[in-house]
Amino acid sequence: MNPLKTEVAIIGAGLVGASAALALRRMGVATALIDSGASGARASGVNFGGVRRQGRSIEQLYLAQRAHGIWSRLPELIGTDAEYVRSGHLKLARTESDLDKLRAYRDKVSDFDLGLEIIDAAELRRRFPALGPGMAGGSLCPQDGQANPRLVAPA
Repeated sequence: MNPLKTEVAIIGAGLVGASAALALRRMGVATALIDSGASGARASGVNFGGVRRQGRSIEQLYLAQRAHGIWSRLPELIGTDAEYVRSGHLKLARTESDLDKLRAYRDKVSDFDLGLEIIDAAELRRRFPALGPGMAGGSLCPQDGQANPRLVAPA
């Protein structure tokens, strides 16, 4: 067996490892992506595929904002849109206290321009009738979305 010579070796070909390898290769850095199985076969490929900024800590939002701009460029970057859609991310509040927490989060992250919309109980029932009664309201981030996790990392 011949030794592999590279500048960077990334262990783990999930979404984070594969995207890091892609970014490094696009910068001209010799990169080896190593995994014991298929790319995206573990946690990166078996989740619900949420691509969201809402609910993240401020420390995570800086990176999430950068990633938000990249997701819409998937076809040019990896050759597929991976079924990515900006369908919105809705967080529900069961109580007025929970709704107050969603309002406080919206105010805390206002500098990130997430477009968070606080929805009261009546509006929530009107817009999302399948939810039924019992919710105090919610917070909608209309530009968050999802992608097919089984397509992203392998691509």
